[in-house]
Amino acid sequence: MIKNTFEEQILMGRLPSSPGVARLLVEFARRESLSPAEIASAIRVDPALTGRLLKRAQPLSPASAKPVETVEAAIELLGPRELLLAVRDLSLVTDDGPRECPNFDYERYWATSLARAVAMEVIVRSTLRGSPEAAYTLGLLADIGRLALASVYPSEYSALLAACPEGQSGAISRLEREHLEIDHAEVGACLFEHWGLRRSFARAVCLYEGVHAPADTEDAEALDLAGVLRCAQQLAEERVDSDDRRTSAGADRALPHLRDGLGLSEEAARRVHAEVARVLSERIASAWVPIGIPSAAREDATPVVEPDEVDTSPRSGKGLRILAVDDDPTSLAQLRRVLEQAGHDVKCASDGIEALQIALQTNLQAVVADWMMPQMDGVELCKALRFIQSGREMFFILLTGRDQEDQVVEAYDSGVDEYVTKPFNPKILLARIRAGQRVMELKEEVDIERQVTAQQVRELGLLNRRLRTAALTDPLTGLPNRRCAWDRLSEEWQNSTRAGTPMAVMMVDIDTFKNVNDRHGHEIGDLVLKEVAEVLRSRARQGEGVARLGGEEFVVVCPNSTATQAAVGAERLRAAIEGHVIHSPGFSTNVTVSLGVAERTPDMPGIDALLKAADAAVYLAKSAGRNQVKVAESAIGRELSA
Repeated sequence: MIKNTFEEQILMGRLPSSPGVARLLVEFARRESLSPAEIASAIRVDPALTGRLLKRAQPLSPASAKPVETVEAAIELLGPRELLLAVRDLSLVTDDGPRECPNFDYERYWATSLARAVAMEVIVRSTLRGSPEAAYTLGLLADIGRLALASVYPSEYSALLAACPEGQSGAISRLEREHLEIDHAEVGACLFEHWGLRRSFARAVCLYEGVHAPADTEDAEALDLAGVLRCAQQLAEERVDSDDRRTSAGADRALPHLRDGLGLSEEAARRVHAEVARVLSERIASAWVPIGIPSAAREDATPVVEPDEVDTSPRSGKGLRILAVDDDPTSLAQLRRVLEQAGHDVKCASDGIEALQIALQTNLQAVVADWMMPQMDGVELCKALRFIQSGREMFFILLTGRDQEDQVVEAYDSGVDEYVTKPFNPKILLARIRAGQRVMELKEEVDIERQVTAQQVRELGLLNRRLRTAALTDPLTGLPNRRCAWDRLSEEWQNSTRAGTPMAVMMVDIDTFKNVNDRHGHEIGDLVLKEVAEVLRSRARQGEGVARLGGEEFVVVCPNSTATQAAVGAERLRAAIEGHVIHSPGFSTNVTVSLGVAERTPDMPGIDALLKAADAAVYLAKSAGRNQVKVAESAIGRELSA
């Protein structure tokens, strides 16, 4: 597997959070004090917030300690003041942001992430596999790469999703690599590293969907976590897909994964299954945040304004998108009339609570609010909006009959940009609005520059991956080239040395390939190379790495394999190539290959010696008549003596 980097991770500060979390964090702004448990209850259901909070807490952890892997641990390290600042900085996106990738199902993503996290926690606790709290974090973040690609490449990723059959993870991964030179599992692993999580978590994310082969087979923790993740994903999909989450059909689908994937008895699998359903139901019932799982919405959840009730269209002409707020219907009607006559697009709210709902779901540029209102006054509304980034970017004008010095200072300290005394003079109000327009124009210029920079980052990241792929890929066969093969050999050599596990290689040489070129031409010769490469790629065992060394020579890296085990695999590859007929006009036949197998021995000084031993075995195979497998003599002798 070619290892990629995700330079675009510098844009990951703007991964979207669920609207319910955004509303809850705004609610926090209205309260004088918050307990860590209350903040944790909001953050730990949201993947984007969790990842950013963990990254913020990592530098505060002692160097000798394990990485910070739970929201609770991060909150404990940050302390009350830093935590409030962190929560304020993390509150980035409202309902208008996450819709940039039309074919990405955000609600399903958030619901599945939570259900998978709960399933991971329950499975690990029930089977005594490690820390349930850390497992919860892994389950919550396991698919963060999908959200990242949908956020960084919204239009491109939406097109990929439209072209991919629903539910086929392997298919979308192939499309991701084809068009973006990286897949969501690799993106997730890059973000895990960026956030300072343990390496086995990143490896588990790459393994759990079965898209990536386990390059580090000695990492038992990653392999085990990947297996648990697969089971948790099945349970999560069952909970999210079914309106009645206790249907036997759903249980029948998930139970085999628990039983066979985790080695549980039928009874134990049913206990875990029931416990996941119970815990998830409790979490949903007690959650501050509307989760979005079918039949799970809280009755007292804040009502959501329907999308067709709000206008998120871009600004046109000189008008601003303004929210007018006043509990007096007459004053509100007058305010709306003045603003609309000046060419502004106006939404109205009769109190602060309603205004906050609209502000969280509408792409507003300015708010004009009365100070004295029931439930939430204008100053409280301003404080709440300033708690999230979209609210901090709004131009806020306060209408008030209070003009004493202390009251004016209080208004400005709360985040108000301008104030106009009541009853308001339309000319004065519109003059204040024009000042806000100038601020918005400057903001738009900054936003354009930011978008250009973000686009450059996206293009540079994709270009770097394409250049890396080109540098490490054989252009004819699409296999990794000699340079990539050497990198993989070096990695496996280090793994073998560190873990004390065996390692072998196969050298593969196409028999009489020169005759094919001489008799049929280089076009047929190239076809033979591509067909042989495809057989090697498709028939190699999981975890093995196939590469083209050059000419008609290929190498297969076999981690955690003895010479005998590699020879069995080599014989299977030899038979597959011999049985594969290559069809082309004027050429319809098969070719054969000679294979040499060598195992790393204690007396080998390095990779060169291992490859030399395998190459010598190829020579023996050709000398013995071709189309056969030979094992390096040193490996044979050692195994016979054992």
